[in-house]
Amino acid sequence: MPADPSTQAKDVRGRLRADLREAMKARDRIRTSVIRNSLAALADAEAVEAQPVADLPVHPQGADGLYAAEVERRALTENEIRRVLGEVHNDLLESADELAGLARNPQAEELRTQADILGAYLA
Repeated sequence: MPADPSTQAKDVRGRLRADLREAMKARDRIRTSVIRNSLAALADAEAVEAQPVADLPVHPQGADGLYAAEVERRALTENEIRRVLGEVHNDLLESADELAGLARNPQAEELRTQADILGAYLA
């Protein structure tokens, strides 16, 4: 029986979070940066489209202020997570190519290293 897609998606996110802790402990600046950016991209993808305040459901107790307009975030499937991480991966490679074209090879190589780190999550 195939695993539940939402469980697989949580596994990728859990792996990223666990690897982030390890990268931070090891003071691996590049790996920490890549994983943080990847988690941020996933969080952005989970955001729901904003609705005008008038369209929001009324809180049963008429709550105003903090959390009054909170809505559930979207749950990403494994395919959506792979798509988001793939876009980040492609952006890193495109930026590396642009920097290499400007003879900024050390920066280009750092972006390629970041793309390689992220590529491990796409394999």
